[in-house]
Amino acid sequence: MTRLPSRSAFYLAFLVLGVYAQVAQALLIRESLVAFYGNEVSLGAFFGSWLLWVAVGSIAATRWRDRGASALDALRAVLLLLPFLLILELLLFRSVRWVLSAAAGELVPFGELLAATLVLNVPTGLGIGLAFPLAVQGLRVIEADPMGADTSGAVRAASVLYALDALGAFAGGVLFTFVLVDWLGAWRTAA
Repeated sequence: MTRLPSRSAFYLAFLVLGVYAQVAQALLIRESLVAFYGNEVSLGAFFGSWLLWVAVGSIAATRWRDRGASALDALRAVLLLLPFLLILELLLFRSVRWVLSAAAGELVPFGELLAATLVLNVPTGLGIGLAFPLAVQGLRVIEADPMGADTSGAVRAASVLYALDALGAFAGGVLFTFVLVDWLGAWRTAA
């Protein structure tokens, strides 16, 4: 059986996930702005595809057949993969103009832009979307309610994780804006 983390370690990991998600999104939107010359259409395509893949990941995780400890194992796997997926996605955004054969200064046609952002946002968006529902299921195991008998416990678990994610996202936004982007650049921030 899987060794269960302590509640405080689990909370800290989810706070760090909130930081990661915000920093990853900021890095990727900057790469998207560079690749597609920063027009409003490209911003809409990026955020639309980002939200789509986060939603698909969340739906996929809620349909997870094995609940409980296996949700913790799946969450561990997702959390370990996320940094590598971010680096892959940065590489993909850096090469998208070459793949689409777009000349310097040329705007990418809307259909190609939409298709590219839909494909490019899969790795990180899907991974972040998987994390939250898996974390709620995992926290219920840690709190010894794997079958969901205590519905108020599920609401409390989701509320605590949502608050930690929001706090982490705030910290990630501040960290990215005032430290990472100026001092490290995209590649060292992702690493």
